[in-house]
This record gives sequence, structure tokens and C-alpha cells, in this order.
Amino acid sequence: MVPNEIVERARENVTDEGDSSVQDPVCGMEVDPDDADYSTEVDGETYYFCSQSCKESLDPEDANTTVREQATSLSGWKALADKQWKEWGMLWDEIAIGFVFAGLIAEFIPEQVWTSVFSGPTFGLPVYIFWTAVLGAVIGVATFVCSVRNVPFAHTKPH
Repeated sequence: MVPNEIVERARENVTDEGDSSVQDPVCGMEVDPDDADYSTEVDGETYYFCSQSCKESLDPEDANTTVREQATSLSGWKALADKQWKEWGMLWDEIAIGFVFAGLIAEFIPEQVWTSVFSGPTFGLPVYIFWTAVLGAVIGVATFVCSVRNVPFAHTKPH
């Protein structure tokens, strides 16, 4: 659906030959060394990070190990568990707030309201499509963090 010349111009912009970005050794995100706020040197090699959290998560012993080596070693599994624990630490409050917010919406707004709003066009099809798209986007933004906030919101009560 997009003209080929636009796709080619986009590819040229993305694959700039002068790109000096490197991967964050913890999360794999692309980082520009010239703009990186977080870096450290281990055994003569400089590592660049996207965030302070990733910098703190780097285990110098695991910096040069392969995924296979990490997956087959106890230290690799410990590093993975530590990384997941830190990620949970970053998100737990947002997830908890999301569950409370979505639960309140699901409990205090009667199901009939949602049924009447999303049941079918009453103003004409174009107005209905616009209205439901806007309302759905607003609800989605208000209840979204990794889609976890939508879990209690999507729960329907048995009839």
C-alpha cells in the first residue's frame, strides 16, 4: 500500500552507513556511544547502556559469555532471575495501579453502559465508527501497561 520510492527512502534513512550505534549488553537496545549517558569499562572493553538500570545489571563475568553458556550455567540462570526481579521492581507499582483502576472501572460502570456504547450504530455508521474508535483508544490508553491493566477490565460477570 506504500509506494516503493517511499519505502526505499525510509530504508536509506534507517541504514545510514555512518551509524556508530552499539548494543546494550544487558537488554540489546541500540545505543549511540556519542550520546550514551551510561557506560563502563571491563577488561579494557567499554560497554554502553541505555539506562542506569541496565548498567547496574551488567555482570562483568557474564559480559562476554554466549547465550548458550548462560543458559547452561547456574550463574547464567541467577543472572536471568536477577534481571527479571529488577524488571518486576520497575513495573510492580504501575501494574498494581492498573489492576485497581481497571477493576474499579469494571465494577462501578454497569455492563449495560458498555453494551449500549459499543452495541451498534444509533447516530449513523460514520459517527458510530468515529465515536467507538475514540472511546476505545481513550479507554485503552487509560488502562494500558503491558496489557496487564486490561485483564480485570475484560472480565465479564456471569449472567
